[in-house]
Amino acid sequence: MKKVFLILFSAFFMISVNAQKAGQEITQEDVRLVLAKGMANFVMGVKPFYVKGQDQQKFVTQVCGTWKPTTEGNALLGKAYEFIVKGISSESIISSYSGKEMAASVLYLKKIYDVNPKSDGAELFGGKTGDNNIATTTLSRERPCRWYQLWCHLENFANWVIDN
Repeated sequence: MKKVFLILFSAFFMISVNAQKAGQEITQEDVRLVLAKGMANFVMGVKPFYVKGQDQQKFVTQVCGTWKPTTEGNALLGKAYEFIVKGISSESIISSYSGKEMAASVLYLKKIYDVNPKSDGAELFGGKTGDNNIATTTLSRERPCRWYQLWCHLENFANWVIDN
């Protein structure tokens, strides 16, 4: 698992994070922290779609609309649902989330980006780049990333680390 995280981290943050960490070893904790922060941002992005008392399937339908998530996307939404239902704070997600579902999702998206570098990440959740799905446009003005744009969530955190 450590090797997967190290490869993942190196591939997606080579320019920004490696420049910041020049000469330093990237640890498993560094990777986990990036993935956990991405998950915390993702949870905040999908949280407005949750209606108290709804089951996970209804939540996924509320978030994805007509899209049918991939296995990785479904696992990511399931973990987000769990955090939301339990009322887990962003700080707790960042301090304790393993990164498993986020890492699998990012690896899935890397395959998509290798074929289509202009992908916006919708494919993870069963959509296509540029799809007009009501869930894709909801809340887009309130946040810098749409809920399904994992690259955007992770990149924003990496940029924040560099800036701070």
